[in-house]
Amino acid sequence: MSEHSEGYRLSPQQRRLQRVSSLDPGQYVAQASFEVEGRLDVERLRAAVRSLVRRHEVLRTSLSERSGGGVPLQLIGDGTNDCFEFVRGTECEAVDGERSGADSSLRVRCEQRGDEQWQVRVSLGAMWSDAEGMATLCEQMWAAYDEVDADEESEESPLQYVDFSEWQNGLLESEESEAGRAFWRRHDPQHLPPLRLSSESESARGASFTPECFDEALDDELLEAVRAASESCEAEVDEFLLACWMCLLYRLSTNADVVVNIFERRKHEELEGAIGLIGRALPVHCQFDQKIAFGEVLKRTRRTVVELSKWQEYYTDDDTHLDQRTDSLPQHPFIFEHLRRPVPFATPDATTCLRLLGLRAHTEPFRIKLVASPRAGRLRLEWHYDPRRFDSTSVRRLAAQYLRLLASATTDPACAVARLELLTDEERHTSLVEWNRTEVDYGGTHCLHQLFEQQAARTPDAIALAYENERLTYAELNGSAERFARLLSMKGVGPDVVVGLMMERSVEMVVALLAVLKAGGAYLPLDPEYPADRLSFMLEDSAVSLLLTQRRLRDRVPEHVAEVVCMDSLLIDDGLSVDGYDDINVTPDSLAYVIYTSGSTGRPKGVMVSHRAISNRLLWMREHYPLTLSDALLQKTSLSFDASVWELFHPLQSGARLLLARPGGERDLEYLVETVATQGVTV
Repeated sequence: MSEHSEGYRLSPQQRRLQRVSSLDPGQYVAQASFEVEGRLDVERLRAAVRSLVRRHEVLRTSLSERSGGGVPLQLIGDGTNDCFEFVRGTECEAVDGERSGADSSLRVRCEQRGDEQWQVRVSLGAMWSDAEGMATLCEQMWAAYDEVDADEESEESPLQYVDFSEWQNGLLESEESEAGRAFWRRHDPQHLPPLRLSSESESARGASFTPECFDEALDDELLEAVRAASESCEAEVDEFLLACWMCLLYRLSTNADVVVNIFERRKHEELEGAIGLIGRALPVHCQFDQKIAFGEVLKRTRRTVVELSKWQEYYTDDDTHLDQRTDSLPQHPFIFEHLRRPVPFATPDATTCLRLLGLRAHTEPFRIKLVASPRAGRLRLEWHYDPRRFDSTSVRRLAAQYLRLLASATTDPACAVARLELLTDEERHTSLVEWNRTEVDYGGTHCLHQLFEQQAARTPDAIALAYENERLTYAELNGSAERFARLLSMKGVGPDVVVGLMMERSVEMVVALLAVLKAGGAYLPLDPEYPADRLSFMLEDSAVSLLLTQRRLRDRVPEHVAEVVCMDSLLIDDGLSVDGYDDINVTPDSLAYVIYTSGSTGRPKGVMVSHRAISNRLLWMREHYPLTLSDALLQKTSLSFDASVWELFHPLQSGARLLLARPGGERDLEYLVETVATQGVTV
């Protein structure tokens, strides 16, 4: 190819693409494909392509660095290379691979797939065309084919891309551009954290950016609903779709700030017939919170799009920083294709049917790109994605979620974004029905203390409880609890009677807890370290009539009407040990314990838990987190926290050893490490 000696600077759009493609090499290309049924004159189409190359300098332009300093220039060639290829039959499978953005040569491949079946593919490096430029190229190619003589060219001369490039560079260098450049500096999104979806892999897999795609048509009913909702909100359809896309990104990520690139439309009449990389990715930013309504997001989106369009000619990232990867760029663009002419395009033979199969342009890297394409009264949604970060299953699920959110937004634009529907009917059934089929037959009914009693019968001589130098076997612990259960029964403790336990970790604490349950009562833990006013409130609110404590804590017990019994006094007074324990008629629906909430959001509330509920949890733990006779669990949580329940009863229902940390030991790291190491703690 011979070239003119004069070179032209790259446009700001080309410089941006050159920079991002050097950071993330891959397939940056503009393409279109057509299906033809009927008669097609191959030589006539070849001549039409030659005519197109003669008319548009950008189709015979290449990059050169002869300017020195590594700064490339655009050099216009004479276009003598043949860019048209015709193949038939089995040769159709041998298709050239994709090309990088710097490859300037136009390629038109005509494949004959049957007697009257053809496919025409048009491809151009993204450095030389965006989606609208590719649409223009195809329109003019078929228009040239439509001429009686394909070599007869239109007298109208289109705007050449190098002229646009020079005008764009001059505009940005002029003093008048400062207001526009200041606007974009104020709206620079690069200080915001990158947005990452929950279904996205942590890092890109593979060497280069090679996007994949699938598409689907919006059904007529939903499309009509989108049109009606857009009109009622005084918005365009593309703005409604964009707002829904931003809402979905917010819902599927952890970002309150969502930035989506949109691609500017050609608003100057002179650009209508031009081919080249003219469109720019403009960042649309919206800030979300849990209460924001969809209608407000749509209003902000519309206002932002109008404002960005006003200043679009002044947008450039020459003054902003692209770090070592392209992650600093918005990665989830939205494109609404505004084709100026309806498709299919016309051909000269009325018996020939020409149908556009696809038109796309990748002019910068992305993770997922949503393209909305109006065609023949319908709307197709194209989902382009980077397979290094997403698999096809997760993208199809995301597409279904978008359609569900879109339908939800049309139904009630005033709805909070956080409440817009995402689940399809199938997903909702799976979540609410299939995943909640958790019924398990544990073979009868159980109470909390009965789980311990059954284990004591199986392993009576195994060590059940250890604290400092004290040891109790399962039989000894069960016997002590039964004797004191009888005493508690004599004091009026029975089913659903709440008994306060204000005790530090100790052997008598475990005995007291089991005794309350065996007597049919429910225990209420009262942490000795709680403030006196909180303890008083809990005693009054729960109407406790009996409080079990220890002598060393007696002075901390606030004034109340309950009877106070010091358990350690009973343990050393043999005369108060009572034999002849009778089984109490307690059922799985009886109350097992009451634990108060922290009160951080208001007054503390007593949560009442039945034997059935906690036993179900413990039997599940025994199945999924089994313990054996060789295990030892370190109990270190206050009784006032619900985790203490499984810490106490999981080992005691399994034959393992329950080891109590000394009071305050949970805050002593050295003590905990030594205890775990010397006492054989496994859990």
